[in-house]
Amino acid sequence: MMAHRVAARSRTLPSMSALRVGLDARLYGRGLGIATYIDGLARALAERGDVSEVVLLGGAADASPSLHRGGRGITAALVDPRLARRQLASLELDVLHFCANLGWLRSGAVPHALTVHDAIFLDARGRTLRQRVGRAAMRSLVPRSIAAAPTLITVSETARLDLARLGAGDRAVVVCPHGAPDDIVALDVPRTDVLVFAASDPRKGTALALRAWEAALPQLSSTTTLHLLTAAGIGADDARHAARLPRTKIHGRLERSDLVTLLGSARALLHTSSAEGFGLPVLEAMTGGTIVVGGLAPSVRWLAGDALAPSTDAGLAGDLVAVCTDDELAAQLRARGLQRAAEFSWATSARLHVKAYREAISAGSEPARQA
Repeated sequence: MMAHRVAARSRTLPSMSALRVGLDARLYGRGLGIATYIDGLARALAERGDVSEVVLLGGAADASPSLHRGGRGITAALVDPRLARRQLASLELDVLHFCANLGWLRSGAVPHALTVHDAIFLDARGRTLRQRVGRAAMRSLVPRSIAAAPTLITVSETARLDLARLGAGDRAVVVCPHGAPDDIVALDVPRTDVLVFAASDPRKGTALALRAWEAALPQLSSTTTLHLLTAAGIGADDARHAARLPRTKIHGRLERSDLVTLLGSARALLHTSSAEGFGLPVLEAMTGGTIVVGGLAPSVRWLAGDALAPSTDAGLAGDLVAVCTDDELAAQLRARGLQRAAEFSWATSARLHVKAYREAISAGSEPARQA
């Protein structure tokens, strides 16, 4: 479906008129953290009075009556700005937002903003050939995308600092955090279980989490169970280790409703990732009243603040035991987590994004530096 214009307005006064925003939605609906970012942002933008329409570009399906798909032939224009003038003209966009680290490598027909989520690919080379090739390409293309973008956006203060490593230098970067999910609530139930989001990527620390769980088991109640969530994959060695452990349930991809229930009823999330741009599972856990143990990644320490049960590699087991056995400590951390999570909303994120879009429009199509 080709998106249509909701309300006509002067294109000579973009700061005073409602914006027609195009979102690069090539990763929309893929079950990734970036997909959650695109969906939450798109829906929140569509609720704003200063946004007339949100157009999803690059093959995304319609998500709601207020969101529209850009039609065929758009993907090429998202890759090569030389094609954009013809292919994007009929959409009459005020601004184009590249949501997933990569954008145009030179100025285009439409003012654009770029979100860079992290610089993890600079250090994590990847385990598989596909990962190594992909991350090598990112190391080349992301700095060039940054150089060509009139306006830069990122998702956390930690990620903002990382952008300097990618060539942003002292350029202004608008920090627009994720919003807390609106489908997760803290359930009034006995809380005994522990959650771990597993992944095959070594930086996620699945092996470390399993070792901590194994060391903590003798000191935990017999009713405490670990739920190992493996939708993002799990290495063969970690899978064998988990299968040997008592009171350990291994889950594949869960229905959203089942995941929401776990996040709203667990005692703790054991979070052992060493690097994140934001840390969406941490925000989801705090929203559900689940205590976060870990904080090895700087962004998680920023995100959770004093709601975190901070730990080190060596201290994870002891800190997990403390949270699971000390009800007073658990109640204190849970209350802090709920309070911290309430500070994050998609409405606030959308407001900050609109500010960034207007900066991009004011800057025009010319980038701060040519790639």
